Amino acid sequence: MDFDAMEAEVQAGAQAEAEAEADAQAQVEVQAGAQEQAQAGYLAREPVPPIDVTEVILSCEFIGRHRLNPGDTLRGRTEKFLSFVDHFVNVDKGTVTLLSAVGQEGNEWTKPFFLQIDELHLKKIIVSAKDVVAYRLSTYAMESFDGCHFQVLYIDAITTQKASRVRSITGALISHFQKIGIKHLMLAVVSDRNVLNELPVDYKVPKLWDLIHFRKRRSVCYSDFVMREAYSDTFLRSSLAKQFTQYFNLNLALEPPCCQADNERELKAMMKVAQRFFDLTPHSSFRFLYARNDTLEDVGCRWRDGLGEAVEALHITPRQLKHHGPQVIPRIAGVFGLFSTKRIECGVLPSQAGRT
Repeated sequence: MDFDAMEAEVQAGAQAEAEAEADAQAQVEVQAGAQEQAQAGYLAREPVPPIDVTEVILSCEFIGRHRLNPGDTLRGRTEKFLSFVDHFVNVDKGTVTLLSAVGQEGNEWTKPFFLQIDELHLKKIIVSAKDVVAYRLSTYAMESFDGCHFQVLYIDAITTQKASRVRSITGALISHFQKIGIKHLMLAVVSDRNVLNELPVDYKVPKLWDLIHFRKRRSVCYSDFVMREAYSDTFLRSSLAKQFTQYFNLNLALEPPCCQADNERELKAMMKVAQRFFDLTPHSSFRFLYARNDTLEDVGCRWRDGLGEAVEALHITPRQLKHHGPQVIPRIAGVFGLFSTKRIECGVLPSQAGRT
């Protein structure tokens, strides 16, 4: 046999082996696909174990640190909160309304406050590489100017959000404040100013860009000196205009042109907030310590980590979370919101101005 004939025979044999190997691999893939489909069909038919919401809440570490009234128990408190939330949860929309909690247990909200809006992200539910669910808790809260009172008002437990819905909820909350007689105490709406909650609607109150998000959105050349100083300063009733004039001048002198317009807008809004505060109270000074979403962000971290710990401790599967999420996550979030209420007696401020 000459060399060419031998080479042709070798190539023919190699080709035959390759074709046989390809046929075998195809058969394996077909069998694997059939097995995967059968498994998916089995999972679809297999009942999904329920999730005990009470046990989930009790398994969260931050819940265990909650202060209780004499004679109360953590389980009893949890069940009481869950019963309350169940009256105000809308499973179809994934929402829970806690507005009726405002004014309870001596929380009359006689102090000026900020309305805070933020998206709190829960850990992703990874059922498979192609099946991932990410819940966001679009949360609305109010916090007094001195940080003594904090109350979650409304939670949207959602996977997608629309700006129109954020604006609608914000308007409804402000209308509720008007109805219960505290709208005149609202100093500003504070949000992270993303495309969802930029709030172009005029709610007749100042709108502040949460400082942390404001600084993140700035150019790399942004020093943040002016805004950082303004948020840490003490503004006096007797020299409010003079102090802000100094900050306007510093903005033009120290900050790059690409940031001056945003800074000026925020400074003007801050000046309106301070003036509203002095119109409402007899205080001679004011600081912007709680004119930001720090408390709400901290609450969100506790919620996310607490739920993650509970899911792991109770061996709840991603499949359970995906299947029962629309029913249980709003309820859990609502109870988290009630447990996150903060009330510290820091003195009551009499209102000095008429309602607007």
